[in-house]
Amino acid sequence: MFQSLDTTNFWQTNLTSFMEEKVKKEMDNRSLIFATKDDIANLKADIANVKTDVANVKAEVANVKADIIKWMFVFWIGQFAATFGFILLFLKK
Repeated sequence: MFQSLDTTNFWQTNLTSFMEEKVKKEMDNRSLIFATKDDIANLKADIANVKTDVANVKAEVANVKADIIKWMFVFWIGQFAATFGFILLFLKK
């Protein structure tokens, strides 16, 4: 009979310790998930930096696009002149 009381006390102690440990781990995990005001301020600053970078990339893409269109026209004019020259060359013969 005394032994059954000891085992009950043993299980209660272990179960209590186990539950306390699990609750503590869960609270630690949840505290890592929560965002603080500093975290949110850092995220807002990062988002502002990303928006600035995106605006810079858009401007650079627009410049490159204009350069590509300019060189396309130069190429087309050169091709037209070469084709026209070959046609004149063959018509003269």
